[in-house]
Amino acid sequence: MTKFYSVVSEDQVILGSAETGVLTIPAGVFNFDKIYQLAVDYIDNYTLEVFYRIKQLSDVRGYLTTWSAGAITTDEENNLYFKDLRIPNSLSSKLLQAAEDEDLGLSAWYNFLQKLSDSSHEDTYSRLHEFLKHNNITINAEGNILAWKIVTSDFKDCYTSTFDNSVGQVVSMPRQSVEHNVDRTCSRGLHACAFSYVQHFGGNDSNLILVEIDVRNIVSVPTDYNGAKVRCCEYKVLHSFGNKGQVGDKTPFELLAEYEKVAERDWVLEETQ
Repeated sequence: MTKFYSVVSEDQVILGSAETGVLTIPAGVFNFDKIYQLAVDYIDNYTLEVFYRIKQLSDVRGYLTTWSAGAITTDEENNLYFKDLRIPNSLSSKLLQAAEDEDLGLSAWYNFLQKLSDSSHEDTYSRLHEFLKHNNITINAEGNILAWKIVTSDFKDCYTSTFDNSVGQVVSMPRQSVEHNVDRTCSRGLHACAFSYVQHFGGNDSNLILVEIDVRNIVSVPTDYNGAKVRCCEYKVLHSFGNKGQVGDKTPFELLAEYEKVAERDWVLEETQ
């Protein structure tokens, strides 16, 4: 059994053993309050697991780099990168929080970033961050976006009435047929949106559906409505919430909770700020 020695105060935490080496953590570091409390809670019963948890909390960015096998790195100004792409602060905070909490959401965000980095257009990558930043978008465990869509009462698209949007359908069209120009705000493509956009579109007899989109299938984020809608070449219809008039004042997260019960699946729900 590993024998630990420690010095724990409000100014610093020193913890180590012959096997692990010594951690010296001053009060000014990120997460010191959590580190201090953990050190106090286990002061008479330190284990290797506790030691490495404290080490992880003292260097969350280093933990991310190790956990991701070098895919996630930090520069001298503490900006996070996924491979060679800078991760915006709105998403960096999610990664750091998930790593700090040992949250299953960390894998979801990694999957999301991996797919986002594979986006075929660099400007789509940057515009997608606007879509996420402003619109409380949810992702699932696979790193796919859960978005919203208004369809007709018989589950056809509102423009051509030719695409079947019944639950379970995978709706697709050729990628080259989707409008890439973000300044053409109403143009060709399969559309989905943030919940904030729902109130601006369709009548009360229209159906509100939930769709799942692999971010690699998103072609453009038009500039209108604060980037609240996307054009893509494929999505899957997950659930129908009935007609728009029945939704009332329910929040998107109340509706997602209803969907979780129907789907009987443990979604990883994350909200960007």
